[in-house]
Amino acid sequence: KIVVGGWFSSLGGPGSSYIGRLNSNGSLDTTFDIGANGVVYALAVQPDGKILMGGIFDFVRGRTRNHIARLSPSGSLDYSFDPGANGFVRSLAVQPDGKILVGGEFTTLGGQARSYLGRLHAAKGALDTSYNPGAGDIVYALALQDDARLLAGGAFTTLGGQARSYLGRLHPDGSLDVTLNPAANDNIYTVAVQPDGKILLAGGFSQIGGVTHQHIGRLNLDGSLDGAFNPYADLLVMSVAVQPDGKILLGGWFTQVGLLTRNYIARLNPDGTVDEAFDPNANSSITTIVLQPDGK
Repeated sequence: KIVVGGWFSSLGGPGSSYIGRLNSNGSLDTTFDIGANGVVYALAVQPDGKILMGGIFDFVRGRTRNHIARLSPSGSLDYSFDPGANGFVRSLAVQPDGKILVGGEFTTLGGQARSYLGRLHAAKGALDTSYNPGAGDIVYALALQDDARLLAGGAFTTLGGQARSYLGRLHPDGSLDVTLNPAANDNIYTVAVQPDGKILLAGGFSQIGGVTHQHIGRLNLDGSLDGAFNPYADLLVMSVAVQPDGKILLGGWFTQVGLLTRNYIARLNPDGTVDEAFDPNANSSITTIVLQPDGK
Protein backbone atom coordinates (compact mmCIF):
# COMPACT_ATOMS: atom_id res chain seq x y z
CA LYS A 1 0.00 0.00 0.00
CA ILE A 2 1.09 3.59 -0.68
CA VAL A 3 0.99 6.34 1.94
CA VAL A 4 0.70 9.82 0.42
CA GLY A 5 1.24 13.21 2.04
CA GLY A 6 1.06 16.76 0.73
CA TRP A 7 -1.10 19.86 0.31
CA PHE A 8 -4.25 18.12 -0.97
CA SER A 9 -7.72 18.22 0.60
CA SER A 10 -9.05 15.15 -1.20
CA LEU A 11 -7.53 11.92 -2.50
CA GLY A 12 -9.48 9.42 -4.58
CA GLY A 13 -12.66 11.26 -3.57
CA PRO A 14 -13.75 13.52 -0.68
CA GLY A 15 -11.82 13.56 2.58
CA SER A 16 -8.26 12.39 3.24
CA SER A 17 -6.92 15.89 3.89
CA TYR A 18 -3.12 16.13 3.67
CA ILE A 19 -2.49 12.40 4.22
CA GLY A 20 -4.06 9.26 2.85
CA ARG A 21 -3.33 5.73 1.75
CA LEU A 22 -3.91 3.99 -1.56
CA ASN A 23 -4.31 0.30 -2.23
CA SER A 24 -1.85 -1.26 -4.64
CA ASN A 25 -4.29 -0.75 -7.54
CA GLY A 26 -4.56 3.00 -6.80
CA SER A 27 -7.98 2.94 -5.13
CA LEU A 28 -8.42 4.79 -1.84
CA ASP A 29 -7.92 2.78 1.37
CA THR A 30 -11.03 4.01 3.18
CA THR A 31 -9.92 2.43 6.48
CA PHE A 32 -7.04 4.93 6.71
CA ASP A 33 -8.67 8.25 7.69
CA ILE A 34 -6.19 10.32 9.68
CA GLY A 35 -7.63 13.81 9.91
CA ALA A 36 -4.50 15.98 9.93
CA ASN A 37 -5.12 19.74 9.89
CA GLY A 38 -2.08 20.83 7.88
CA VAL A 39 0.39 19.94 5.14
CA VAL A 40 2.37 16.69 5.44
CA TYR A 41 5.90 17.20 4.06
CA ALA A 42 7.64 14.02 5.23
CA LEU A 43 6.77 10.35 5.71
CA ALA A 44 8.84 7.38 6.86
CA VAL A 45 7.90 3.80 7.68
CA GLN A 46 9.61 2.05 10.58
CA PRO A 47 10.60 -1.64 10.36
CA ASP A 48 7.60 -2.51 12.58
CA GLY A 49 5.25 -0.85 10.06
CA LYS A 50 4.52 2.24 12.12
CA ILE A 51 4.26 5.41 10.04
CA LEU A 52 6.06 8.62 10.92
CA MET A 53 4.66 11.89 9.57
CA GLY A 54 6.06 15.41 9.69
CA GLY A 55 4.85 18.74 8.39
CA ILE A 56 2.93 21.92 9.21
CA PHE A 57 0.05 20.32 11.16
CA ASP A 58 -0.63 20.65 14.89
CA PHE A 59 -3.61 18.29 15.13
CA VAL A 60 -3.87 14.59 14.15
CA ARG A 61 -6.83 12.27 14.79
CA GLY A 62 -8.34 14.64 17.32
CA ARG A 63 -5.16 15.11 19.37
CA THR A 64 -2.56 17.88 19.49
CA ARG A 65 0.57 16.85 17.63
CA ASN A 66 2.99 19.66 16.83
CA HIS A 67 4.50 18.98 13.40
CA ILE A 68 5.40 15.33 14.05
CA ALA A 69 3.32 12.25 14.84
CA ARG A 70 3.36 8.48 14.56
CA LEU A 71 0.61 6.15 13.38
CA SER A 72 0.11 2.43 13.77
CA PRO A 73 0.10 0.37 10.54
CA SER A 74 -3.71 0.55 10.62
CA GLY A 75 -3.66 4.36 10.91
CA SER A 76 -4.52 4.85 14.58
CA LEU A 77 -2.54 7.50 16.46
CA ASP A 78 0.37 6.31 18.62
CA TYR A 79 -0.54 8.10 21.86
CA SER A 80 2.85 7.33 23.44
CA PHE A 81 4.72 9.28 20.75
CA ASP A 82 4.53 13.05 21.12
CA PRO A 83 7.95 14.76 20.94
CA GLY A 84 6.63 17.97 19.38
CA ALA A 85 8.59 20.51 17.36
CA ASN A 86 8.10 24.29 17.40
CA GLY A 87 8.43 24.60 13.62
CA PHE A 88 7.72 22.66 10.46
CA VAL A 89 9.26 19.18 10.01
CA ARG A 90 10.60 18.78 6.47
CA SER A 91 12.45 15.45 6.53
CA LEU A 92 12.53 12.16 8.42
CA ALA A 93 14.87 9.17 8.34
CA VAL A 94 15.02 5.98 10.40
CA GLN A 95 18.41 4.61 11.44
CA PRO A 96 19.14 0.86 11.36
CA ASP A 97 18.89 0.86 15.18
CA GLY A 98 15.41 2.42 14.97
CA LYS A 99 16.29 5.91 16.11
CA ILE A 100 14.48 8.66 14.23
CA LEU A 101 16.26 11.59 12.58
CA VAL A 102 14.23 14.76 12.16
CA GLY A 103 15.06 17.80 10.02
CA GLY A 104 13.13 20.98 9.35
CA GLU A 105 12.48 24.57 10.39
CA PHE A 106 12.28 24.04 14.17
CA THR A 107 14.51 25.33 16.96
CA THR A 108 13.10 23.07 19.68
CA LEU A 109 12.37 19.34 19.52
CA GLY A 110 11.13 17.19 22.37
CA GLY A 111 10.99 20.27 24.57
CA GLN A 112 14.68 21.12 24.22
CA ALA A 113 16.72 23.38 21.96
CA ARG A 114 17.63 21.74 18.65
CA SER A 115 18.62 23.85 15.66
CA TYR A 116 16.85 22.37 12.64
CA LEU A 117 18.10 18.80 13.24
CA GLY A 118 17.60 16.29 16.05
CA ARG A 119 17.22 12.62 16.86
CA LEU A 120 14.53 10.72 18.77
CA HIS A 121 14.59 7.35 20.50
CA ALA A 122 12.48 4.73 18.76
CA ALA A 123 10.19 3.55 21.56
CA LYS A 124 8.30 6.68 22.59
CA GLY A 125 10.00 9.47 20.67
CA ALA A 126 11.98 10.88 23.60
CA LEU A 127 14.73 13.24 22.54
CA ASP A 128 18.19 11.70 22.19
CA THR A 129 20.02 14.21 24.37
CA SER A 130 23.43 12.92 23.23
CA TYR A 131 22.79 14.08 19.65
CA ASN A 132 22.91 17.81 18.94
CA PRO A 133 24.90 18.72 15.82
CA GLY A 134 23.03 21.94 15.07
CA ALA A 135 22.47 23.40 11.61
CA GLY A 136 22.49 27.09 10.78
CA ASP A 137 19.20 27.03 8.85
CA ILE A 138 16.47 24.77 7.47
CA VAL A 139 17.25 21.09 6.84
CA TYR A 140 15.25 19.94 3.81
CA ALA A 141 16.75 16.53 3.10
CA LEU A 142 18.17 13.59 5.05
CA ALA A 143 19.70 10.40 3.65
CA LEU A 144 21.54 7.59 5.43
CA GLN A 145 24.54 5.85 3.94
CA ASP A 146 25.20 2.14 4.50
CA ASP A 147 27.70 2.93 7.27
CA ALA A 148 24.96 4.93 9.12
CA ARG A 149 26.56 8.29 8.39
CA LEU A 150 23.91 10.92 7.74
CA LEU A 151 23.82 13.26 4.76
CA ALA A 152 21.93 16.49 5.43
CA GLY A 153 20.98 19.03 2.80
CA GLY A 154 19.18 22.32 3.16
CA ALA A 155 19.44 26.09 3.37
CA PHE A 156 22.21 26.13 5.99
CA THR A 157 25.78 27.41 5.72
CA THR A 158 26.96 25.90 9.02
CA LEU A 159 26.58 22.37 10.35
CA GLY A 160 28.06 20.91 13.51
CA GLY A 161 29.56 24.31 14.34
CA GLN A 162 31.60 24.51 11.13
CA ALA A 163 31.10 26.05 7.70
CA ARG A 164 29.14 23.76 5.38
CA SER A 165 27.39 25.23 2.36
CA TYR A 166 24.02 23.52 2.00
CA LEU A 167 25.32 19.94 2.45
CA GLY A 168 27.20 18.13 5.18
CA ARG A 169 27.73 14.66 6.59
CA LEU A 170 27.51 13.56 10.21
CA HIS A 171 28.87 10.52 12.00
CA PRO A 172 26.34 8.41 13.95
CA ASP A 173 27.28 10.27 17.15
CA GLY A 174 26.35 13.59 15.52
CA SER A 175 29.91 14.86 15.03
CA LEU A 176 30.73 16.45 11.68
CA ASP A 177 32.50 14.36 9.06
CA VAL A 178 35.24 16.76 8.04
CA THR A 179 36.08 14.75 4.89
CA LEU A 180 32.95 15.89 3.01
CA ASN A 181 32.58 19.55 2.06
CA PRO A 182 31.43 19.94 -1.56
CA ALA A 183 30.24 23.57 -1.11
CA ALA A 184 27.16 24.16 -3.22
CA ASN A 185 26.11 27.76 -3.84
CA ASP A 186 22.38 27.45 -3.06
CA ASN A 187 19.79 25.25 -1.36
CA ILE A 188 19.81 21.47 -1.60
CA TYR A 189 16.32 19.96 -1.53
CA THR A 190 17.05 16.27 -2.01
CA VAL A 191 19.90 13.83 -1.46
CA ALA A 192 20.04 10.19 -2.61
CA VAL A 193 22.66 7.48 -2.26
CA GLN A 194 23.27 5.23 -5.25
CA PRO A 195 23.82 1.46 -4.80
CA ASP A 196 27.54 2.05 -5.51
CA GLY A 197 27.68 4.64 -2.71
CA LYS A 198 27.92 7.74 -4.88
CA ILE A 199 25.83 10.67 -3.64
CA LEU A 200 23.29 12.52 -5.79
CA LEU A 201 22.43 16.13 -4.88
CA ALA A 202 19.67 18.26 -6.32
CA GLY A 203 18.20 21.67 -5.61
CA GLY A 204 18.51 25.32 -6.44
CA PHE A 205 22.28 25.51 -6.89
CA SER A 206 24.21 26.37 -10.05
CA GLN A 207 27.67 25.43 -8.74
CA ILE A 208 29.31 22.76 -6.62
CA GLY A 209 32.81 23.46 -5.45
CA GLY A 210 33.01 26.40 -7.83
CA VAL A 211 32.21 24.20 -10.86
CA THR A 212 29.01 24.80 -12.85
CA HIS A 213 26.39 22.15 -12.10
CA GLN A 214 22.85 23.30 -12.80
CA HIS A 215 20.50 21.93 -10.12
CA ILE A 216 21.93 18.40 -10.01
CA GLY A 217 25.33 16.89 -9.28
CA ARG A 218 27.04 13.79 -7.95
CA LEU A 219 29.82 13.14 -5.45
CA ASN A 220 32.25 10.26 -5.43
CA LEU A 221 32.65 7.95 -2.44
CA ASP A 222 35.39 10.16 -0.99
CA GLY A 223 33.16 13.26 -1.22
CA SER A 224 34.91 14.74 -4.24
CA LEU A 225 32.86 16.05 -7.16
CA ASP A 226 32.13 13.57 -9.95
CA GLY A 227 33.07 15.89 -12.77
CA ALA A 228 31.96 13.45 -15.46
CA PHE A 229 28.35 13.66 -14.26
CA ASN A 230 26.87 16.99 -15.31
CA PRO A 231 23.39 16.59 -16.85
CA TYR A 232 22.10 20.21 -16.56
CA ALA A 233 18.52 21.12 -15.63
CA ASP A 234 17.16 24.56 -16.39
CA LEU A 235 15.20 24.95 -13.11
CA LEU A 236 14.89 23.38 -9.65
CA VAL A 237 15.19 19.64 -9.19
CA MET A 238 13.12 18.68 -6.12
CA SER A 239 13.26 14.88 -6.11
CA VAL A 240 15.67 12.12 -7.11
CA ALA A 241 15.13 8.35 -7.12
CA VAL A 242 17.62 5.68 -8.22
CA GLN A 243 16.41 2.58 -10.04
CA PRO A 244 18.04 -0.83 -9.43
CA ASP A 245 19.64 -0.63 -12.89
CA GLY A 246 21.35 2.64 -11.91
CA LYS A 247 19.12 4.93 -13.94
CA ILE A 248 18.13 8.14 -12.12
CA LEU A 249 14.65 9.67 -12.02
CA LEU A 250 14.30 13.44 -11.56
CA GLY A 251 11.26 15.49 -10.61
CA GLY A 252 10.99 19.24 -10.21
CA TRP A 253 10.17 22.54 -11.88
CA PHE A 254 12.41 22.12 -14.92
CA THR A 255 11.35 22.01 -18.57
CA GLN A 256 14.76 21.10 -19.97
CA VAL A 257 17.33 18.47 -18.98
CA GLY A 258 20.57 17.83 -20.82
CA LEU A 259 19.45 20.30 -23.54
CA LEU A 260 16.35 18.16 -24.29
CA THR A 261 12.78 19.22 -23.51
CA ARG A 262 11.64 17.38 -20.39
CA ASN A 263 8.61 18.79 -18.59
CA TYR A 264 8.97 18.30 -14.83
CA ILE A 265 10.08 14.66 -14.96
CA ALA A 266 13.04 12.98 -16.62
CA ARG A 267 15.27 9.95 -16.42
CA LEU A 268 19.04 9.87 -16.69
CA ASN A 269 21.32 7.04 -17.63
CA PRO A 270 23.94 6.17 -14.99
CA ASP A 271 26.50 8.39 -16.77
CA GLY A 272 24.20 11.43 -16.58
CA THR A 273 22.99 11.47 -20.16
CA VAL A 274 19.24 11.77 -20.70
CA ASP A 275 17.26 8.58 -21.31
CA GLU A 276 15.58 9.64 -24.54
CA ALA A 277 13.01 6.81 -24.38
CA PHE A 278 11.49 8.16 -21.13
CA ASP A 279 9.32 11.28 -21.48
CA PRO A 280 6.01 11.20 -19.52
CA ASN A 281 5.58 14.98 -19.99
CA ALA A 282 3.78 16.26 -16.88
CA ASN A 283 1.99 19.63 -17.00
CA SER A 284 3.26 21.05 -13.69
CA SER A 285 5.93 20.58 -11.06
CA ILE A 286 6.72 17.21 -9.43
CA THR A 287 8.04 17.36 -5.88
CA THR A 288 8.56 13.70 -5.03
CA ILE A 289 9.15 10.34 -6.72
CA VAL A 290 9.10 6.91 -5.08
CA LEU A 291 9.94 3.56 -6.67
CA GLN A 292 7.81 0.51 -5.94
CA PRO A 293 9.42 -2.92 -5.43
CA ASP A 294 8.09 -3.99 -8.85
CA GLY A 295 9.93 -1.07 -10.48
CA LYS A 296 6.87 1.05 -11.28
